Amino acid sequence: MLAYETSKKVYTNYTTASGISTDANVFVQQVNAQGLCGATDWRLPKAHELQSLLNYSVAYPTPMIDSVFLPNSLGTQYWSSSPNTDNADYAWFVNFSDGRVSNSDRFRQYAVRLVRGTPYVPATRFTASSDGQEVTDNKTRLIWRRCSEGLTWNGATCTGTLQFYNYESALTRAVTEASASSKAWRLPNIKELASISDIARNPDPAIDLAVFPGTPSERYWASTPFFNKSRIRLVWRFLRWLPELFVTHKQLCCSIS
Repeated sequence: MLAYETSKKVYTNYTTASGISTDANVFVQQVNAQGLCGATDWRLPKAHELQSLLNYSVAYPTPMIDSVFLPNSLGTQYWSSSPNTDNADYAWFVNFSDGRVSNSDRFRQYAVRLVRGTPYVPATRFTASSDGQEVTDNKTRLIWRRCSEGLTWNGATCTGTLQFYNYESALTRAVTEASASSKAWRLPNIKELASISDIARNPDPAIDLAVFPGTPSERYWASTPFFNKSRIRLVWRFLRWLPELFVTHKQLCCSIS
């Protein structure tokens, strides 16, 4: 179980040894020394923990967050504790204005929302089906195809040619596959797609290739619309260095997983 706290000030995001009074990590130390809400285990959230608070159904520019439980939140960038594994001078942030997950220079001043608690982590994250073509994520209970569309499982890995789709054809592909297999296949929403990404992996792609072999560093469609413009949809890219979350025209082509 996770609990959150927020500050309306902005901070840099250097290392815990920086000693800079306006740094997020120094702020964390101060909060824990004061025993905020009777707790001393506050920390900066990881990028995926911070993204879990996003409400993508909120129309831009209203902050993409539940204002009932998390009132007075800023529609701006919030620092995470997740480092960029390519460049120690960069760290990941989540933008609560447009839903982007990206990385930036640590000297930039962004907002901070603290978290405490330990999320559930299963002993075994993924379990493959008997034929190896599907995997169950034991954390989210979602069942995924191991191969991106266009690739096929040969008993050991995914082979073939990756297929690209516009948004409408990606939705149609999911419906067709669901009808043909009698399984409830669908296009994942943006949080589901992000849940199988691992931005700490180096080198690319930012995903476990033992579980999802042959996955390229490409853009993948999500079913989630971007409510600023009706013709824009969200895509996720399994690449560590470039911004992970994109908005793109729904007629442009991306792959699906």
